[in-house]
Amino acid sequence: MLFSYNWLKQYLKYKTKPQELADILNTYLFEVENIEEKNNDYIFNINILPNRADCLSHQGIAREINAILGFQNKIEKVAPIKELKNEFTLKTKSGEIEIEIEKGVKCVSFALISKIKIGESPKWLKYYLESLGQKSINSLVDLSNFVMLDSGQPLHIFDFDKLKKGESNKVKLFIREAKDKEKVKILGGKEYELNKDDLVIADLEGPIDIAGIKGGEKSSVSNGTNNILITSANFDAKRIYNTSKKLNLSSDASIIFSHNISAGFSLLGLEQLVNLILKEVGGELEQVFFEEKNKDLLKHREHIIVRLNKISSILGKEINEEIFNKAMYYLNIKTKKEKNDVFKANPPFYREDLNIEEDIIEEVGRLYGYNNIPLVAPKIFSKRAELNENLEWRSFISRFLLNQGFDEVYNYSLIEQSASYEIINPLSGKRRFLREDLIKGLIGNVIFNQSYFDEFRIFEFGHIFKGESVLIEEEKIGALIFSKKGKITDLLLEIRGVLDGLFEAMGFDNEDYMVSNKDDILAIKVNEQEIGFLGVVSNGNNGLKNGNVSFFEIDIAMLIKYIDYEREFEEPPKFPAIDRDISLFTYHGVRITNILSVIQEIGGNLVEDVDLFDVYQSPDSDKKSLAFHIIYRDKNKTLTDKEVNVLHSKIEKELKNRLKIEVR
Repeated sequence: MLFSYNWLKQYLKYKTKPQELADILNTYLFEVENIEEKNNDYIFNINILPNRADCLSHQGIAREINAILGFQNKIEKVAPIKELKNEFTLKTKSGEIEIEIEKGVKCVSFALISKIKIGESPKWLKYYLESLGQKSINSLVDLSNFVMLDSGQPLHIFDFDKLKKGESNKVKLFIREAKDKEKVKILGGKEYELNKDDLVIADLEGPIDIAGIKGGEKSSVSNGTNNILITSANFDAKRIYNTSKKLNLSSDASIIFSHNISAGFSLLGLEQLVNLILKEVGGELEQVFFEEKNKDLLKHREHIIVRLNKISSILGKEINEEIFNKAMYYLNIKTKKEKNDVFKANPPFYREDLNIEEDIIEEVGRLYGYNNIPLVAPKIFSKRAELNENLEWRSFISRFLLNQGFDEVYNYSLIEQSASYEIINPLSGKRRFLREDLIKGLIGNVIFNQSYFDEFRIFEFGHIFKGESVLIEEEKIGALIFSKKGKITDLLLEIRGVLDGLFEAMGFDNEDYMVSNKDDILAIKVNEQEIGFLGVVSNGNNGLKNGNVSFFEIDIAMLIKYIDYEREFEEPPKFPAIDRDISLFTYHGVRITNILSVIQEIGGNLVEDVDLFDVYQSPDSDKKSLAFHIIYRDKNKTLTDKEVNVLHSKIEKELKNRLKIEVR
């Protein structure tokens, strides 16, 4: 935020040069981005912390500088307005006014001034505004902007004669939630569509202001304005922030309200602006009306219990009562000693950021000066870092797939396609839905790159979102193989081989997991629990033009859950193995798992391993050709060819009898 050195000087109680002032701010308060010399002034660009809304003004920064320099930090006095009315239905010379407040407003005050004469702003006002990059509009609008930059309270001025009047010439204003699809045209002519999450100020015809963000064009003041209604309110910070982001509409007022400025500034800002208008523009003050609670908002806040020994312990420096009381006095924090070294501290109304004991301790340390606290090396107790199981296995899976020739990709978790959950205020108008799987994104990568490569492998770690009544977020691993060569069945075997290798590398035995039919895809199960799916997309489907895709997607948490960490050592075999191949013709309905079960059952402990290494099926035939590689081994002796031949023949016979398979 930009601040004028000449403007700040009016409130400083000690003469400080611009660079000295920047050094003080950098050391004790906020970071000064840069200082620019402009129009016999110095403009400071200061980064205000999000929790310090009280410093979003020249008075606010000046209060802090005075406290740092050893002067009491107090609100500048404003001439009070007489005849304040604690009611919202009033008869005035300009007509009767009735105001209804529904929700979203912490407090609000209004002032009605008649017979004004708007003209060009005085030189002093133009000088201050233009030095901060503000364009001078007219004396009335400029004074409103000046008060906001000076005190930190945004205000808005309506042309009273442009407000819709009802029966008996009564003006009726509402501060309410917008209706769904209600529209308002703001200053500058742009129209916005609102909903019930937004706050508006409306007359009998509809919205005339997006509350806390931007005034409406319909009721704006002009050089011909004679009667004005000033509003000074404090709106719900969260609602203003959300509306500003949703509409992509930001203003100085929306920034200040989004920082949760103290409601106590509402009446003070109104009093300051009314006094300035009467002095610089003229007119007659007809009425000021407000809520009774507005005056209570200027009182010091609820007390916080503070212990001197706690301050010393946290800061690492002995803080005595004198140091503590000085810091509290400079910051306008009232204190009362309870017993021994225990105090009650009441922050001023504008310090909304002071809520717990540690907040007060931070203020003591800040004013005392962190540079004055001696350096002490912290006591470090070495402790072995605990491994994050999830990250370890995630890294393991990533390395495995990279070694298998895969490349890792990152896709957006927000997608364009309709899904179960939609973002209310997405940053991109197109990407408004939360993805429900990774595969669609991976296929999107294929569609984008299929013209440049004949084949490639990719994988992604990411979160998906599902659930009917409650949103559930899960981490998945998705992998995909794309190829323009070969048959889709070959791709399916290829991705299955990758999956088998991954499970084996993670310590799963063959009997621990399985792949079974489920609708149009294959379900991946571990210990009978489904943890993912496997499938293919053929050329011509889902945007694929000249290639096929095979893929799998697995729930990482469930996969890790079923890992057996109790790995048993297996002695290397002492005796040689004998290999045999078996070629079969099967018909529709015979599953590979059934064939494997028969081989394992008949071969028993002598069958060490079985691998499917070839699959072929003619397009015009139900017959499918399968080829298996079987490894025979006895752990206690060397098998002879005769023994293996007998066992192999027995397996062939059982496959024929049980599954009606033809052995080639």
